[in-house]
Amino acid sequence: MNGRPPIGPIAPIEYVARVDLAQHPDAPAHRSAVPVTAAGMRAGFAHSVLEQRGFFASNTVSRERLGEDPRPLLTWPFLDFLAAVDLSAVDLVELGAGNSTLAFARMFRRVSSHENDARWREALAPHLPANAALHAYEGDLPDATKVPVQPDDWLVVDFAGMRTRFIRDLVRHLAPASLPVAVVLDNADWFRNGARLLREAGYTELPFFGFKSGQTWLSCTGFFFQPARLRLAYRDPFVQPAFSRPVLTKWDTL
Repeated sequence: MNGRPPIGPIAPIEYVARVDLAQHPDAPAHRSAVPVTAAGMRAGFAHSVLEQRGFFASNTVSRERLGEDPRPLLTWPFLDFLAAVDLSAVDLVELGAGNSTLAFARMFRRVSSHENDARWREALAPHLPANAALHAYEGDLPDATKVPVQPDDWLVVDFAGMRTRFIRDLVRHLAPASLPVAVVLDNADWFRNGARLLREAGYTELPFFGFKSGQTWLSCTGFFFQPARLRLAYRDPFVQPAFSRPVLTKWDTL
């Protein structure tokens, strides 16, 4: 004996991962069943979800890659919320343009995006669909008195700059009834003064913490809404994200 403990029995196989031969016709039939442990099953599931969500992709989008992967760099729980509600009759004003502009154009009736980087605007413009418009503003801070936001609009505050100062100017400039019905403040965990100003202006805050694509820390996308004015219509049938289990159960029987 060399002093090492004897090797114990091999852990029993608890699950079997099966290759879908319809999707992978080149896989040998005898390799279609791959034994894995419970931990391996969970690890494989986690990797599949993260891969599908773009976790391993870079969250830095170059001008050359605009339009390749039009997903907003917002937290996944908030994006799932957007996917579940019907926004086809809602107009969106976005501060900070990019691939998010293209993604939002698929969700909202119209998108008005505002960007201060001229080269970024030039690269994005050829990819815009008919229901999206791109506007320029000068300096590091959008002028809250010139952003054409209407009371029924949603407003996304996601530009690189002094977001709290913009929020301060917005709530000072507009009467409560003229403020947008919903404000999306990305990185709301970093802008707590901005969040406080919105709450003081009558908004209710829902923090959506979670992963973002290509990011190695948890973030918060804050959804601020006027509870007396917001009307949400959910999609029918109910939208469930990939890898969820849409199973009908007798427990849901009336």
